[in-house]
Amino acid sequence: MATALNYLDYINGNAAAPRNDRADLSPNMPAVPTRYAIREIGFSMINGKLQFAFKSNDLAQNLPAGGIDEVVAGLLVPPPVMSASVFAAFAAPPAPTTPLDLDVAKGPIWLIYMLSEPGNMRFSAALKAMTHKEVKHRPFYGHLRHATAAGPSSRPLADCRLIYFAAAPPAGSYRHGFNINVELDQDPDSNGNPRVLPMEIDPDVRHPGGSET
Repeated sequence: MATALNYLDYINGNAAAPRNDRADLSPNMPAVPTRYAIREIGFSMINGKLQFAFKSNDLAQNLPAGGIDEVVAGLLVPPPVMSASVFAAFAAPPAPTTPLDLDVAKGPIWLIYMLSEPGNMRFSAALKAMTHKEVKHRPFYGHLRHATAAGPSSRPLADCRLIYFAAAPPAGSYRHGFNINVELDQDPDSNGNPRVLPMEIDPDVRHPGGSET
C-alpha cells in the first residue's frame, strides 16, 4: 500500500530502499539524433484503478534549426504550451489514448516526456526521473535531462514536468524496460509539513508494439 511521505525525508533519500532494477542512463549520447518525439503522460481513474496513458500519439518530427534546445524551450514557455514552430508540427487532431509503451523502430531520436494533468504530479525531486530496469540496455540510451524554465540538468529538479533523453535502440525486435519516477503532492501533515506520494511507472521502449514514433 502506498503511503504519503514527509517531503524532507523523501528528498533526503530516506524514502528509497536499495534496488537492483534501477540503472542510470548513460551520461553520453549513443548517437546524435536528428528527430524528436513528444509524449504527454496523464492518468485517470478507470473502474476504480489508477491508469497512466499517453494523451497523444504524434509521429516523430525533424529537429528545427535550433535543435533539441529550441524544442524544449518552446515546451517550457509559461504557461506550459508549445511554441508556434513546435506546435505547428503537432497540429493534427489528437489520437486515441495509448498505453505507455513506446515503439521506436528507428533511431537515433530524442524522446521527450511531459507530465499532464493533474497539476500536482511532477517528476521525482529525489530520484532520476528515468532509469533502466537492466544495466545491459545502457548503450542504447543516454543524456537524460530534467528541464524546467531555469534550464536543463542531469540531476533531479524540483517542480520538474519535462524530461528528455537520446535513444538509438538496436535494429529488429527488442523490449527495454524503464522506471519513470514521479511524485504527487499531498495535503500537509498535522504539523503543516508538505507531503508527497512517490510513484513508479514501468513502461517499455520496444519494437514492435506500443505508441509508434
